[in-house]
Amino acid sequence: MTFEEYEKATPSVLRAQAEACFDRANNNPSWGGSPTLLLQAQFYMQELDRRDDNRVKRRDFWLEIAVIVLILGEIILSVYGIRLAIKEDKDEDAMMSRQNTILSNLQTSTQATADQLKEQIAMQNRIFINPQPFGFDGMTVYNNSKSEISIWGFKMKGLRAVKHHHAPSFVAEHTAETIRFREYYRDFSSSSVVDYELYLKNAAGEEFIWEGSMNYNHSNELGQMPDGKLRKEEWSKTVTFAQAP
Repeated sequence: MTFEEYEKATPSVLRAQAEACFDRANNNPSWGGSPTLLLQAQFYMQELDRRDDNRVKRRDFWLEIAVIVLILGEIILSVYGIRLAIKEDKDEDAMMSRQNTILSNLQTSTQATADQLKEQIAMQNRIFINPQPFGFDGMTVYNNSKSEISIWGFKMKGLRAVKHHHAPSFVAEHTAETIRFREYYRDFSSSSVVDYELYLKNAAGEEFIWEGSMNYNHSNELGQMPDGKLRKEEWSKTVTFAQAP
């Protein structure tokens, strides 16, 4: 497929290409060929996800515009209600009571809208990653989040924490970053299961630690669930990175 064909390809064509790569990988007896075919399949699937994310972003944009229009409408109606209350009731106490009620309702509605927008922003900045084995001395970190993340360093159990060579290494949404442990730990030797920590930041600069276990007894399957958990922690205050060799 040429670059122009790739740009103009419909979702059904991209999905067909991904399915063809999966089928060829399953039927390929060569150990070295299957990962390449799986990466090709992942390439087409990432393009499908990117197009779907663009559609979701456009939908969210228009939803936010609609929310803003509703807020403006509520303000206009509230102002009109205040003027109507002043006109209908000359009693100062009654008028103030009605004004306070209207302003209180407006404040409640505005606060609810603001909370909704905050929740949308928080969802946008949440981290969802899927680390998978890469060969027998590394791992590939797939970023399944809705926004960019950055990898600053990592630590193998029983060894020192080291800083990523390219820290911060920015990983866009629905892309991946591969880490080879032997580049950082010369005495590294992979066993069946390796415990590790990843030091991450989201697009808002918040810090997180991913604690996981890498099982080298299993084949590298793109659909395999990650073995680990994410916690929010300011690791920059407690972790000191050693220089990699």
